[in-house]
Amino acid sequence: MTEEESKKEVQEDANAEARKPEETADYREKYARTLAELDNLRKWSAREKEEYCAWANSGLIVKLLPVIDNFENALATGEKFHDKNFFAGMKLIYRDLMSRLEAEGLRKQDTAGRKFDPMEHECMMKVKSAECPDGNIAGELRSGYIFRNKVIRPAMVKVAVNEEAETQAEEQEKPVEHAAKTGEKAKKEQKPAEE
Repeated sequence: MTEEESKKEVQEDANAEARKPEETADYREKYARTLAELDNLRKWSAREKEEYCAWANSGLIVKLLPVIDNFENALATGEKFHDKNFFAGMKLIYRDLMSRLEAEGLRKQDTAGRKFDPMEHECMMKVKSAECPDGNIAGELRSGYIFRNKVIRPAMVKVAVNEEAETQAEEQEKPVEHAAKTGEKAKKEQKPAEE
């Protein structure tokens, strides 16, 4: 090895030593980013697993809703039972079932006095009512349920229609119908003239 080659080698080693702190900092930054991404992936995966389990449970809960309806119907007529202990036992079972389902995230929709919302309610009939404002829920035919902030069964409701609002709607429709009819007559009259 010549002296010149050894000087080149020493120079290359010096340059490599000078680049090491920059490379080390770069590797540390990449390592920190990778750790952060891995941590975010773990959190996302845990959230996804929790949501999946929750929605897997929702299928079972939807299947239990008719059972809950039957319990409520039985309790509504249950005071006619002669056996008060049986009736009290049914109330306890119902309360226990509902408390366990509520702990999982199920809750009944509150429909009393609320405005009708087709995303949450199913209108089964319209009822003339002077007490309820127009478009509000006048009564509930079947309870609706929300599971973890999503409607899993809309409530079947009666929607109030005020007599005043109904007559105003009819009056607004009349000019539109009249204009449509007169427009059709004008078109019919123009066709023979053109021929």
